[in-house]
Amino acid sequence: DNIIKSITKADSLLYLGTEDAGVLAYHLSSGELVYPFEGMEDQLRSVTDMRLVGTQLWVATSRKGLVVLDLKRNKKSYYSQAGSESLRGLAALFEDSQQNLWVASRRALYRLAGSHVVFTPSPLGLEAENIVDLVADQEGNLWYLNDQGLHYYAVTENNQAAAVPVDLGAAVKQSVLISLYLDERGMLW
Repeated sequence: DNIIKSITKADSLLYLGTEDAGVLAYHLSSGELVYPFEGMEDQLRSVTDMRLVGTQLWVATSRKGLVVLDLKRNKKSYYSQAGSESLRGLAALFEDSQQNLWVASRRALYRLAGSHVVFTPSPLGLEAENIVDLVADQEGNLWYLNDQGLHYYAVTENNQAAAVPVDLGAAVKQSVLISLYLDERGMLW
């Protein structure tokens, strides 16, 4: 199995999202590897991204949509639809500085306000298809990669948004970009 994403939790647990085995938990102190979500093997296959939001582990999958695991209450929630749109093919999750969770799929970009699971389509429309990764900078601009390259958009004071493609020059082949990272200094890598 390929490990797609890992998240370390405060209680010395390392959650590993995999392509085929779902979500595993590795106990850093004992070295024990366990499958903490028995009976969910099918729902958690094909993990594409994970985020720890409070006591919830949000898991994006390419086959089943979004799975939210409440680690404190041992409760599971599944989201396979956003209105009439299927959430199959999820690629990325990102939590911005206003605690909005952004969910990117093959067909759209959605914003979840706080912990309320209400999928609000982004104002980007078709420019936000096929997203593979996204981050937000300190000014609130959302940067994302898709099959057309690197883009960003900012929500203006009057709640308008505009997608702006970023020209990386001939030295960088846009189609090979697969990941973004924003460091603590605000540098985009």
